[in-house]
Amino acid sequence: MSTPKDDGTPGNEQRGPACSMLVIGRKNGSSSSRREKRFDTVEAGEAAIREWSLEGFNVFWTALGDGPLSKPFDLVDGERSYI
Repeated sequence: MSTPKDDGTPGNEQRGPACSMLVIGRKNGSSSSRREKRFDTVEAGEAAIREWSLEGFNVFWTALGDGPLSKPFDLVDGERSYI
């Protein structure tokens, strides 16, 4: 039995009770309008994505713990839409 790959997507990760989440956001993909922060929990990271989206950030990447970055995505009706 193989272990699922952790690509930063909630549901694909194997997270412990205190897994951190790195969130990177950009406005229109511009490197000059970039925000990056590591949150103590996945829930806090997901909340930040929703908040940053309201501030005009529209391209996001996440990483759980020390895992790889996810594919870039936007939020559409509150759900991830991968680019």
